[in-house]
Amino acid sequence: MVPERRPWTGVNPYIAELWNTVTNLNYYAPIGSKTLNWSNPRMRLLMRLLRETELALVVLAFFGLYFVKKHDMERRFSMCFLGMILVGLGSSLFHSTLRFEMQLMDELPMIYATCFCLYSVFQMRREAKHASELKVLLFLYCAFVTAVYLKSPNPVFHQVAYGLEMLAVAVRCYQLIQQILPGAYRDSLVSLIKYSTGTFLSGFILWNIDTLFCPHLQSSRRVVGSPWDVLLQFHGWWHVLTGLGCYGFVTLTMAMRLYFLDKHRKYKVCYFKGILPYLRHIIHDKRAM
Repeated sequence: MVPERRPWTGVNPYIAELWNTVTNLNYYAPIGSKTLNWSNPRMRLLMRLLRETELALVVLAFFGLYFVKKHDMERRFSMCFLGMILVGLGSSLFHSTLRFEMQLMDELPMIYATCFCLYSVFQMRREAKHASELKVLLFLYCAFVTAVYLKSPNPVFHQVAYGLEMLAVAVRCYQLIQQILPGAYRDSLVSLIKYSTGTFLSGFILWNIDTLFCPHLQSSRRVVGSPWDVLLQFHGWWHVLTGLGCYGFVTLTMAMRLYFLDKHRKYKVCYFKGILPYLRHIIHDKRAM
């Protein structure tokens, strides 16, 4: 006989809701028992893990911070990854509380974190030119977006403001790659920018589709049923794909910075499990690209 089940409340309800939001699992335990008893088959649960992945940014950012420290990169890159952590935590808090204050902690840090990336791609050369002016300009942009969004929290405005930033990052990266001499290192950067642009744009498109056609997607998921309905969880895929895209762009920026500092000969771009890009230090120059 299957025991009666009720939502598991053996921990603080806010922690339970946060966990449910991050994993989107049906978190149940039999009444009178403190032992977790999942209500769905294991494969179904594993598929449902993809539904809400706000903390994907946090995991990717810590992965990036590890390589920043390992390769003794500049603080600007640490700030980029710390910004990703702030976005991931803010997104998780918003989805677990659905409060407007937490929504701001989700969306506004996206603007701020991308400004660190913008500073990095526009200050790529060894000689810093107009660095102070750029900092002031980016600060004013953040202040403008924040003021407008607080006065009129229109999601379209936020999407446009964020999209313009990422467009500027991508265009600047393409410009910088054109200045790199042909060779294996340049080819690896071209592949990396295609990876970053492709994953980010895919996530950005899915995010907007989910925003515009949410009721239709909900109906389609009910028709498809589990576990394949996870493929239509576009908001979850937005977190995964844009997280990979943002991580890829910061890694690309680090790789280009090494080139313009003339330190690139001892590094190469690799992919962990063929998916996650990272910089690998090559000990012997003869193996450098």
